[in-house]
Amino acid sequence: MGYPFRYPLRFILLSLHLFVTGESATSTTDTLSQTGSLSDGQTLISLNKTFELGFFSPNGSSNRYVGIWYYKIPLQTPVWIANRNNPLLDTSGVLYINNNGELMIVDRIGRSFVVAYYNPGGKDVEATILDSGNLVLRETNNSSSIIWQSFDYPTDTWLPGMKLGVTEGQHRLTTSWRSSSDPTTGDFAFGLDSSQLFIWQKNVVSWSSGLWNGTSFAHNPELSEPPFGSLNFVSDSEGVYCTFSSIYYTRFVVDMTGQTREFTWVDSQGDWVLFWSVPHATCEVYNVCGVFGLCNDMALPACTCVQGFVPASQSDWDNGDKSRGCVRQSRLQCSTSQ
Repeated sequence: MGYPFRYPLRFILLSLHLFVTGESATSTTDTLSQTGSLSDGQTLISLNKTFELGFFSPNGSSNRYVGIWYYKIPLQTPVWIANRNNPLLDTSGVLYINNNGELMIVDRIGRSFVVAYYNPGGKDVEATILDSGNLVLRETNNSSSIIWQSFDYPTDTWLPGMKLGVTEGQHRLTTSWRSSSDPTTGDFAFGLDSSQLFIWQKNVVSWSSGLWNGTSFAHNPELSEPPFGSLNFVSDSEGVYCTFSSIYYTRFVVDMTGQTREFTWVDSQGDWVLFWSVPHATCEVYNVCGVFGLCNDMALPACTCVQGFVPASQSDWDNGDKSRGCVRQSRLQCSTSQ
């Protein structure tokens, strides 16, 4: 019995083009040209082998995503995802640039997703992964002419050189994953607004850094101190935003518990080391354990259900997402007398 679908024409033509020309992106290049493509299993690697782009599956998930992670770090650590809300269901995905200059993901059942637009469109473009972790779409004959960049559309991670705040009329925020195995946009966001850093839970402020006083944020002066590196606050005609620099592999992540954490990779430990987090305690996050949940920062895990209740979704609970809280373990046996 054959496979229960037909391959879409554009997928067949794309595959045929690659068979005839032999052109495809491999792990020896940092650039995807308009005559090539990137299939699941192939990757782009930045010039100095700092970041890698390709297809991957998060912890325990069978879904496939196009993401960027550190090349030299043994623990695969995604810092950006192209299709976080549009996962692929198998390994048939292909990343390519169409004739309009759009960066696309397509699979064999005909699903497609536009990663980057080129407006008004053109033919001579390429996509390059930079050593900063930024994926850029630019004109082939003018590498300084950036048409689109992933730094303008962050997921859950703030990287050195990335602008967080309002620039060119666009509010750039990081947003949490739904769970450790599901990068779908979650409930928490982290970013800059009105000269303060905020964490929002479903558009409600759950933490703030205090105003920038010229050298640091009022409530969190440690942000401008080592080992963080150098923080730069900018307010000009372009907008109001923050960037930071670091000589280490450093990243800020807003996670599904509502905390924003700064991690730095330490080779001697072979792991990411936590240097800073806000709110400082898990239980300071509003409703972090959900309805009928109890929070205790002295316990591990911090969240438990009150007696007689169990997690509303055990799988979400196991993956770190406690937002749905707890439900009764057994239904109450209630009756009314007439």
